[in-house]
Amino acid sequence: MWAVWGTRGAMVCDDKTVTLRYLNPQVPLEERQADPGTPGQTFGSQEQLYWVQETQPVMPQRKTDISVIWDALYATIREGAPYPITLDHSVEVMRVVDAVKQGTPFDVPV
Repeated sequence: MWAVWGTRGAMVCDDKTVTLRYLNPQVPLEERQADPGTPGQTFGSQEQLYWVQETQPVMPQRKTDISVIWDALYATIREGAPYPITLDHSVEVMRVVDAVKQGTPFDVPV
């Protein structure tokens, strides 16, 4: 199970579902100003937030087993079979990882 948290929502994934919960982008949020004074009896904002929640089922094709990788590697090296992960797939994964890191503390030049 894993979760990704953002400034306007989150995505949670387990072995059966992916759930997105985020603020409706069509509804503008109130502008907020910091108040240097001591808060009164209440805390936060009384603003109504409009959440959108979507859940999709996830049906894995097969259970992950490390032996699948070793079998594919063996078939590629010894039998000349094409490796199931192509160079294009690998480059796309790195492109997505790089895009996700942009603007975060992990955005460090290599």
